[in-house]
Amino acid sequence: MNAGELQAAPIPSAEREVEERDFTEDTVFYDNDPAAAQARTRASLWTLHALLLLALAHASRHGGGGGARFYVVGAGAGF
Repeated sequence: MNAGELQAAPIPSAEREVEERDFTEDTVFYDNDPAAAQARTRASLWTLHALLLLALAHASRHGGGGGARFYVVGAGAGF
């Protein structure tokens, strides 16, 4: 594996939420570089948000297509 890849043990079956949190904490903070994991996550989220903005811009420019309308909350009228 590459040095930049997340190293993870096989996922155990967790009975409680605390066990899941302990596994995640051990994996991210003790077995890997937390700064690198955060940087990868941040880049992924920026990409996701950019794609969502492009999809919203496309939908608003083309009227949503297929009869989709945007509604003002409380006004009850679409525009």
